[in-house]
Parts: sequence; structure tokens; C-alpha cells
Amino acid sequence: MKLYLFNPDHDLALARSEGRYDVLKSASRFAADCASLPLWYADEGASVLAECDESWRADVVRRFPALTNVDFVLSAVGASPIVPWGWNVHLRNILTSRGAVDLPNDETLALVKRLSHRRVVAEALECLRLSVETALPDIPRELFSMQEVDTASRNCLPLIFKAPWSGSGKGLFRLADSVPPGFGGWARNIIECQHSVMVERFYDKVQDFAMEFRVDENGVSFAGYSLFSTSVRGAYACNELLSDEMIVARLNRYVSTEILEQVKTGLLRFFNERYFPVYRGYLGVDMMVYVENGAFRLHPCVEINARMTMGVVARLFYDRFVEPGMTGSFEVNYFAKAEDMARFVHRMSHEYPLNTENGRIRAGWLLLCPVTDASQYAVSVLVGEKKAMKPFFLKKSVFL
Repeated sequence: MKLYLFNPDHDLALARSEGRYDVLKSASRFAADCASLPLWYADEGASVLAECDESWRADVVRRFPALTNVDFVLSAVGASPIVPWGWNVHLRNILTSRGAVDLPNDETLALVKRLSHRRVVAEALECLRLSVETALPDIPRELFSMQEVDTASRNCLPLIFKAPWSGSGKGLFRLADSVPPGFGGWARNIIECQHSVMVERFYDKVQDFAMEFRVDENGVSFAGYSLFSTSVRGAYACNELLSDEMIVARLNRYVSTEILEQVKTGLLRFFNERYFPVYRGYLGVDMMVYVENGAFRLHPCVEINARMTMGVVARLFYDRFVEPGMTGSFEVNYFAKAEDMARFVHRMSHEYPLNTENGRIRAGWLLLCPVTDASQYAVSVLVGEKKAMKPFFLKKSVFL
């Protein structure tokens, strides 16, 4: 039995896999609230490790018959293979304590952690210089001492410093025009805990997007594009629901299809050499368009995520469940109070009634995970044009 599970704290666990890792309360809440999310990207005949809200499941299966053969289970005992959001030592230990078998060994998990280090971005950019016929950004540098950090921070601002492993929008410190008092302590802590810190120029971003790849027993293949937005702190906010062709057309405002294809080819070569055959699963490569000296430029590798990503989920959801040609949004929202969640669900479901035909959404709003009185996180999609409305809920960083 193939079993999917949602562990959105994966990146945070990677950063602490050499020592004790205490799961953040917010991460546990997010995992519990959205445990059903793999339903939308699981293979037919697989199972999802989550409690099943029978009324919610009956409604989605009625609207989306392709989900009929995906079950919910409460135990990982006997499951193989297990497909989490991402593999780390912390998750392996939890599953082992609960009776699961056939789990990754220490060597495999160490490899996943190494392939998730931000220094791999620098290696990928070096590879892309050989195949992409346009100016690429400077290569990020890895610093191993506070002396190196002090030297780097005195020159060429603005800069952004990054922890080698961190969650979405976390582990980042931007230096704009001066060095604030708290920076030294932050950098020293990162070096003590993770042995180094990465630094690169801070770019004037215009558009976030990603190329998604899949690694299986046959090698590495391109899995599609995703177009997403982040908060000012770099935390994931939402994806646009668009076809690959629509995304490429949007990107063509800034970069040619030829250059995008060169990047794709270069990354396929890099991943086949570095990740195959040792890694299995999805790879998300975050990219961006930025402005430099009045011209649009491409950053083809801001970050590499060796795990499932919300961009992949949005890509698969669009291709499987949205009427071709339609557009929309895929969002993760956080609510501090139950009444705020209830108001959000009530307003969206009434203002955007769901319209499906032949298992695909033509228009309307849909919750991708059931909501309870204790829920604080909601993952939802909206197909069609969104009406202007004043936000009444809070955004909060998620671990993606």
C-alpha cells in the first residue's frame, strides 16, 4: 500500500536533524489541519495518513470521481512505500516508533539533507553558466566564520544572508544599507548550529516562478511550471492556477522561451548527474525575474527544494481538476481565531459557489482540506475572477 503523509515542518526538521528537534506548535497545527492535502496529488489506489471527515470526503468524491480510489488510514503499519512531504531523521524516527518498516536508512537521509543544502544552488548556477545564453546572477558564497561574515557585510550592500537549511521565509536576513545590531548574533548562531551561512546579492524582484521536476526509477523529468507569490519576508503566500502555456506566456514579458528551455535542459542535466539515482521524488527550483539597470534579468536558481512543494500541488491540481483554459488561485491562509475561519469559509462558499462538470472545476471556491472548530490553517482554490474585498484574516508564514 502506497501511503502519503503531510509533514510541512520538513525543512525545519532538516536544520535540526543532528540534534533534538522540538516541533513548533504552529507547525503541528498546520500538519493536523491540512493532513488531508495529499488526497489531491496521491496516485490512484494509494492511501493518505489522516483522519477522514466522511461528509467532506463524500462531497469531494461526488464532484471529483477520480478520487474514489484514494483511501484514508490512521496507521502507517504495513505501508510501502511511504511518500511524505519530505524525508528527514525526525520523521523516520516517529514512523519507526509507530511500527512502520522499510524506511530510509541513515545514509539515504544524510544524502537528502546534503542535497537540500543551499550550497547546491551555487553548484547548479555554475552548471547553468555552461548552457544558458544570457547573463546570470552572481554565484552565492558560503561563509564559515564571523570574520568572513564581517568582511562580506561591509561591502556591496544590499545583501541577503541565508541559513543552509530553513523553512519558507525563515533563516533569511537582509542587509539593505547598513548592518543592524541583531545581525551579528543571528549569523553567529547560524554558523554554530549549521556550520556556515550563505550570502548573495539582494535583487529587485519582479516575478517569482518555479520549474518543477520529478525523479523516479527512469531518471529526471520536467513536471511543469508554477507561478507563485511570497510575502515581503519571503514566506510562501499563494500560487496562480494556470496552464504551463499560460505561465510561459506571462514569463515571455521578461524572458524568451528559448532561454527558459535552455535553463530546463541545464537543470535536467544537473539533476540527472547529482540527484539520480540516489533521490526519488519531486524537485522544485524557485526562480525569479528581477530588474537590474533598467533591464529584466532571470535568476534561474534561487532555491532548490528536494521535497514536495505547494507549486507541485498547484500544478497537479490544475492539470487534474480544473477546466482547461480557466484560471484561478491556490492559497494557504492562517486564522488566529475560530470565528475568523468561520467567516472566511462562509463568505467564500457563498460568494463563489462551486461549479464542476465531468470532475473539473469550471468556477468557484473549494476547500482542499476539511475545517473543524480547532482549525487555523486552510488550503483552498478559487477558479474564476476574484471580487475586490477587504481582507479580514491574517497571513502567516508557512513551512513550505
